[in-house]
Amino acid sequence: GILDPQTCRELGQDVAEYYPTLSGKELSLNILKTNLAEIFKEYFCGLCLLGIVIIPVYLFLKSFNLGFFVLFMLTQNPWQDWKIVCGAVLAPQLLLFPLLIAASWQMFQMSFSLFYYSRRELMKEILAKSGFMLILTLLMLLVSLIIGGLITKLF
Repeated sequence: GILDPQTCRELGQDVAEYYPTLSGKELSLNILKTNLAEIFKEYFCGLCLLGIVIIPVYLFLKSFNLGFFVLFMLTQNPWQDWKIVCGAVLAPQLLLFPLLIAASWQMFQMSFSLFYYSRRELMKEILAKSGFMLILTLLMLLVSLIIGGLITKLF
């Protein structure tokens, strides 16, 4: 409903050319797999001492999407298609980035806890952080479904 019929046809032809069998369900599953991979990467980084260095660098690299989006909005002047740009790029980032920050913070703390806790306390800490990451994973599932539906409706 956002695009004019001619642009919608052209976009559909381009997508069909590159992804001949892509459906909304497949798109949602791809988004889901990608987002869950992000949570699992952070979880496994939190289980090692190197996570103290890897997690901040990883979060910094993930923030480039938002930075490039802002740069694009400021330099390319896409105001005639701002609904598409914001819906396809900004909304997913605004929904996912807080979850990534929460996961990064928890796993950063878990990496530090490897230094300070005894083996018994460490197991309790790992179980607590794993439970929190499970909750974040469920939220990531919900956000992925919302993003898949949003992008499908936009295009």
